[in-house]
Amino acid sequence: GVYCSSENSLTLKNVFITNNNSNTNGAGIYITNSDIALINCEITNNTAVLGGGIFCSDSELFVGGSRINNNIVADAFSCNGGGVYSSYSNIVFDNTVLGNNSSDGYGGGLYAIGGDYELKNSLFFNNNANYGGGLVSYNADLKIMGCTFSQNSAFGELDYPGGGGICSLFNSSIQIVNSIFWENIYPEILFLDYSDQGDLMVAFSNIDLNEIEMNSIPLNWLDGNIDENPLFEDSENGNFLLTENSPCIDVGTDFFIWNGATLIDLQPDEYFGIAPDLGAFEFDNTVINDDEISSVYSLFQNYPNPFNPTTTISFNLTAEDVMNSRLEIYNLKGQKVKEFPDIRNQTSVIWNGEDETGNAVSSGIYFYKLNVNEKAVKTKKMILLK
Repeated sequence: GVYCSSENSLTLKNVFITNNNSNTNGAGIYITNSDIALINCEITNNTAVLGGGIFCSDSELFVGGSRINNNIVADAFSCNGGGVYSSYSNIVFDNTVLGNNSSDGYGGGLYAIGGDYELKNSLFFNNNANYGGGLVSYNADLKIMGCTFSQNSAFGELDYPGGGGICSLFNSSIQIVNSIFWENIYPEILFLDYSDQGDLMVAFSNIDLNEIEMNSIPLNWLDGNIDENPLFEDSENGNFLLTENSPCIDVGTDFFIWNGATLIDLQPDEYFGIAPDLGAFEFDNTVINDDEISSVYSLFQNYPNPFNPTTTISFNLTAEDVMNSRLEIYNLKGQKVKEFPDIRNQTSVIWNGEDETGNAVSSGIYFYKLNVNEKAVKTKKMILLK
């Protein structure tokens, strides 16, 4: 795959890294003593002993809008980190998916030993290992904000539980806010610490308290937690979007501080509704009650849809009193990625899959919204597939 050693700085954008094999570490990407950014990358079907998709040691790593899927570590006594193995590194996962990765040892999705980790707006699903199906933490600090962990599995050994979502082995500090843990087997979170070191904080999240095993490690169970079926659209087929009746809609927090550190600080235009939703994907529940306005202005389904990377969005503005109008494009977290200002004299726009800074956005579901006279009158959904 890719080998990075002692790189001052390197950014990989829109790169596919697939079908690589290594009899040691990091079949997809091997990183040591480097500062690396992965933007809109696909790391799939790689096999190694440590870090099937990514092996990262003593480095800084940012992974944004990427997919780390179907990677494997196997065939060794100590094979850890099916998707990612990290040793004493600082890693940020933002709007990233880790799915269907597997390990014969520890950490199906992620194995983190030492270092600091931020997991933001990311999905961990259907990863499996003996311990820590979603991830394993050893002497690490993890901040999990607006993430979804579902259908990860870890059965342990000799019928001992393995921690389907998260397994902490020793001295880890883990904070979870605005997140969903659902149907991870078993239990959802397990602390296997052999001392009284480490801690867990959970706030404004959907998780069953009875599915957290702490083994004498302190648990800070704060306000805003629920335990209800999140009502995903089609989780059996990998669709973890929220349906309109989901109890996870509008129950998160837009601001949260823990031990002096700001974990959540969202502006109103960064989410739909009265409050952020729980989990990796924001639900857009735009409702138009003004039938007269809806009948005057038309917004049509984009074509083609799905698309890669260009699509045409058509509309009809016939009212004489249109003073200003614009078309806005949002991602699933409600963050505006592109705006077409002043479209009064147009009937369509072409979007090339780039944001306002000219960077290509990642694959996924996007919403485009027609605004007339400072009022959102129509919203539709489109899918970018790369």
